[in-house]
Amino acid sequence: MVKNLLENEGIESFLKDEIIARSPVYGAGGGVRVMIFESDYQKAMLVVDDYIKSQAGK
Repeated sequence: MVKNLLENEGIESFLKDEIIARSPVYGAGGGVRVMIFESDYQKAMLVVDDYIKSQAGK
């Protein structure tokens, strides 16, 4: 979902550890990471923070 939020704002991203997270053996507690370019960090954080704030009121 975070990946989609970022891409809707024009921020390129990719998933890391997606396959491992789906594994019943290795996936316990590992999770998936959304990776972005360092140059997009500030904009990405604003997008994610805005989303979190919009969900807090629901």
